[in-house]
Amino acid sequence: MTRIISLHSFTEGAGRTTLAANIAALMAQRGQQVALLCARTDDPTLRHLFTLRKDVPSLNDYIQGSVPIREIVQEVTAQIGLARGRLHVVELGVPSGAPPSLNVLSSAIDTLSELLHLDVVLIENPAGLARSALTLIALADLLTIVLLLDQEHYNGVSVLLDVAERLGVPLVRLIVNQVSSEFTQTEVKVRVEETYQQTVAVVVPYSPDLNGRDGLIVVQNSSHVFSAACSVAASALLEVNI
Repeated sequence: MTRIISLHSFTEGAGRTTLAANIAALMAQRGQQVALLCARTDDPTLRHLFTLRKDVPSLNDYIQGSVPIREIVQEVTAQIGLARGRLHVVELGVPSGAPPSLNVLSSAIDTLSELLHLDVVLIENPAGLARSALTLIALADLLTIVLLLDQEHYNGVSVLLDVAERLGVPLVRLIVNQVSSEFTQTEVKVRVEETYQQTVAVVVPYSPDLNGRDGLIVVQNSSHVFSAACSVAASALLEVNI
């Protein structure tokens, strides 16, 4: 069965896109067939990470019946130099206020999974609580919430956990991102798990050298602290029993 993982954050600016792309690449590097479904492929961050064509239709275009499903897929395996597995990028294109129904969106992802023989669909959700984001959360076998150590995320994660419970999401994991060196990773992991009573998959150190960088750091420099954290996250999300 294809594993559907939704990567979500309460606000923009939490590093969700960079994490999603690098984690997806590491999953593929482990021999998995992976599709990264992005909120929008014209995201400036995503454009730094991959070379993507701008004229490719979205998953929503397929749902609307305007294109065959093969036309919405961009494979980036060779582009980023992966020796194993496969990585595909697909734009969601789902309207924030009026998304397709849960059944229609689920059926489209099932069709995509069958076409590409996918092991993992990693969805980079739109941030916040728009209807499209809630629909994508409801699709997930595993909801992964990216948070920062500030008051807005402290309150927002509580809201997201309540939403996930109401939507019947089977499993939740947390990723604490951009953590200052003044805190130890163990300290942060323990405090956050005590606060939310949820498992922290990884604590990611703040890495200012990633800002505006082109390409995937996990491919370019596997020994970088961010690469190491993404490797832990990829393993944690693949190994959890669903």
